[in-house]
Amino acid sequence: MSKFRLIIIASILLGLLIPSTAGLAASDLSRFEVVNHSDQPITFWMYEATAYKDPALDGTQYKHVENGSFYFLTVGAGQRTTFTVKRALYAYNMTLCGGETRTGAIDLNSYNRMIIPACSIFALQLPGLKAGQELEDVTELATLVKFKATNVTSGNLFLTVSGEGSTYNFVLAAGEVKEITVDAGSYTYSYSACNKLAAATAFTPYFHTNLKLACP
Repeated sequence: MSKFRLIIIASILLGLLIPSTAGLAASDLSRFEVVNHSDQPITFWMYEATAYKDPALDGTQYKHVENGSFYFLTVGAGQRTTFTVKRALYAYNMTLCGGETRTGAIDLNSYNRMIIPACSIFALQLPGLKAGQELEDVTELATLVKFKATNVTSGNLFLTVSGEGSTYNFVLAAGEVKEITVDAGSYTYSYSACNKLAAATAFTPYFHTNLKLACP
């Protein structure tokens, strides 16, 4: 038999095997869609994991599967990206909002979607969202929020931030920028400067919020 015929026969056999292998691989894959409404890129380290209960710890714990799948994923600001991954439960470490980190777990044995809300007032609205599609919202994972207050007056300023069962008082020197960390939620702030008192104003602090406080 000639070498030419051997090549043809081998090619035919290989062609018969490829669809079966590809079909098997496809059945083991799932889609993971990430919708990033924020004005900052986000990254994920995702590791195949198993869930377990530890009597000494609260809640469900996650252990990395030895030789399991892992992925490093990135989604740009204002982008909607769909990834194809192995069907499995994953633990993840996520970096968002310019450096804030979150950890959690997500079941990707079937299609799943994660919504990343705005880190600040600069929400990037994406078309095509439907009610009830937000399977997971990272705001539910955020327990602390860091924001800034800036004294743009020429003298000292006295700031009060109240909400979520707590009240915080600060003194800011002229031109000072102060980083403030509070529990996520709704607040009011009031301040006195330039011998005047500014009325209380409701606000919801987000990462990168900057309260620029001028003379009332």
